[in-house]
Amino acid sequence: MLRLIGAGVIVACCTLLGINAGGRSRQRVRALSGLISSLEIMKSEICSGLTPLPELIGMLAGQCAPPAAELYVKCSELMGKRRSFRDAWRRSLAECGELCLLDEEEQVLLELGNTLGRYEAEQQRPALEHAQKRLELFLSIEEKEQTEKKRISAALGAGAGIMLALLLV
Repeated sequence: MLRLIGAGVIVACCTLLGINAGGRSRQRVRALSGLISSLEIMKSEICSGLTPLPELIGMLAGQCAPPAAELYVKCSELMGKRRSFRDAWRRSLAECGELCLLDEEEQVLLELGNTLGRYEAEQQRPALEHAQKRLELFLSIEEKEQTEKKRISAALGAGAGIMLALLLV
């Protein structure tokens, strides 16, 4: 009887580990959603409000939800140390592992960082819109994959738990 309870606990734990394995995907979805929202705010503030970039980055650091807020917090700190926006943006992206960005997604943001603050507001709008559309595409792909990954990882966890229980019992 005790062995059956132990086997049940092993299967349940392995299944939960499998379900939890999708955490990185959930974090990527949260990060991409936060970045897309922040780009929308950035676009309206730059093009309509004409907010200076250092002030805007500080504002986004306080308004955005984690993990996207970490990018703006780090960028704001680096800009406070007399770094150019381009350099601060590049270093912030490199240091912000909480975003879990893929190389293509990071490249989109790096390209945006090369444009922001260098041109007039209306010339920055297309770059912001392009980055926003690309991130929306990445988000939709990740959301589709997330449901598939969730099922697969849960099934693999349960299967591993059953195999482990059979070996130990």
